[in-house]
Amino acid sequence: MDEDANTTERYGEVCTMSEKDKISSVFDLLDKWKLFPAYQLERRADIYFAYYLPQIFKMEQINEEITHERIIPEFPYKIITTKDGRILSNKVDYAVFCKDKLYMVELKTDMDSIRPSQETDLKEAATKSFSKLICDALKIQNCTTKKEYQNKYRMFTFSLFTILNDLYKVKIPECLLCMESLPVPVDWSEYMWQVNCVCQNLEKKKLDFQPTIIHIQPKIRNNSEGIIITLKDVREQLSRDEALKADILAIRFCQSLRAWAD
Repeated sequence: MDEDANTTERYGEVCTMSEKDKISSVFDLLDKWKLFPAYQLERRADIYFAYYLPQIFKMEQINEEITHERIIPEFPYKIITTKDGRILSNKVDYAVFCKDKLYMVELKTDMDSIRPSQETDLKEAATKSFSKLICDALKIQNCTTKKEYQNKYRMFTFSLFTILNDLYKVKIPECLLCMESLPVPVDWSEYMWQVNCVCQNLEKKKLDFQPTIIHIQPKIRNNSEGIIITLKDVREQLSRDEALKADILAIRFCQSLRAWAD
């Protein structure tokens, strides 16, 4: 049977049943596997929340216009030195950059995964200046020796430098704004010297505003601080967005959000 002939107009536009069914099957698996004891749904579902963050940020509590280019995932905000000398970092799920504002978004799909120590660390991060948080995030590269991680940090740095240059007019060396596809430099110390120069330029800008913490989670807890957005809030926001009325991914995502909120 011709696949194009097997269509539906339920979502406001013609699409093949197989496309809709594949999307549904993915979310059916997420809905089922969420019930398994060791399955961490937020690690698999975070891409859907990230994809729709521009719509979520239109909510009254935030009311910001953002694009995906202004989002950095797994943003390091606290450097930790272990007893054996290893350098690690605590990360927030998404850092969202707006003019004169930084939002740190932490996603939870299970209330039991909310750790008091993590909330304490985020509260501490909320007291730091924008410049301090950015410089700390950049300097963690000093501890990176493996080439594969250097490549990843260069992508992180390139994205961050582009945002700093475009949004906050921080002076960035030209060589660091066109390095996305370049290999790791032989002289890593020279590269880090350039990064440290950016930190100095950033400090001169005196961007002293502090970040706003946003929690996306199933329910409201009385002791949570910052902006709290429940999964129900996300579902309602996406459902009333006229631009998403024909978006089969958004519609199926909202169906799962209803189940995940329980």
